[in-house]
Order: sequence, then structure tokens, then C-alpha cells
Amino acid sequence: MFNFLEPALNDPNQGIYLCGPEGEASRFLDYLAANAGRDVRADVTERRIILGHGDPDADQQLQNLLDPLRELCDRGFSPVRVVGPAAWGVMGYAAPEDFLWYESRVLPGIEDLEAVAVMCTYDAARLPARALVYGALETHTHTIIDGVLSESPSFMPADRYLKMRLVHLPWLEPGEERPLTR
Repeated sequence: MFNFLEPALNDPNQGIYLCGPEGEASRFLDYLAANAGRDVRADVTERRIILGHGDPDADQQLQNLLDPLRELCDRGFSPVRVVGPAAWGVMGYAAPEDFLWYESRVLPGIEDLEAVAVMCTYDAARLPARALVYGALETHTHTIIDGVLSESPSFMPADRYLKMRLVHLPWLEPGEERPLTR
């Protein structure tokens, strides 16, 4: 994560948006400051670094992401780098499909913004396998696994994802049980 954000820390023309469940953005900021070896609070005060927060409502969660990105882009920051953890069940989504809908809408939501790079972090030890397959691999064009950047062979564009995956999730089919979330 630091390698992804470090160029923006060292370039006043770049913006950063940190987001996630309650407290995650602040935790990321502390991590950045420690690794950069400098205080970054002035960047937050000047809104070159914006700390976001999640929401259990998937529509609001998407808005919480897009509004700060538009602000940073409108203010001329380029590129804008985004880091946020995928938090299946942690954000309080009513159902896993809400989380997957949100994940599938991020790329279409930013396609009209200039120079935005998003890194979604997934904790493979904490998330169910379905979150990794349906959320990470199928809704993201690229993956970084063990430091290696690759195109995701499982990626589905948002319209195809909605038609082929989201409305046919196994637990939404008759007779299937809803997966447990943490």
C-alpha cells in the first residue's frame, strides 16, 4: 500500500483518498505518516488527503467514495490515489449482495474522472472465499497478489456482472441458504 501511495505523498499535485469502515482511514493515515517519516496532518487540513468513511447503505457508500474523488479531481489533483479495504460483513451491509453491488459500481462510477487509481485491499485471512472470488476477482480489472500486478482473468464489466453474477448468486437461488457474514 505504501508503494502505491508514496508518489502522491511526495508530489503536492497528487491527491489521496483513504476510506473504509470506522477508523480505517485514520489507521491508514497513521501508517502513511510512520512510513513517510513525516507529519501528514497538514495534507489532511488542506484536503489534499481526504479521510472517508463507510456506510452500511451501499448507495451511500458509493456516494461517500465518489464525492471526495470528484472534489479532488475538480481541485486539479492528478492523479488521485485511493486505498480502502474490502470489508464483507464489517460495514453492516444487510446482505452480501449489497457489498458485491457496491464493488461492481466503483469502476463505472469513476470512469468519467481523470486519472484516478484505486487500490481495494482484501484480507484473505478474514474474508469468505466468495467475497474474494465474486468481489475481488470479478469486479476488478487487475489484481496484486504477493506484489505481482496482473490482469484479472475473471473480471466482468459492470453490466455483465449484474446480469451474469449478481442476480444469480448461489444463495439467492431457491433452496440455497444465505452465507454467514461476520
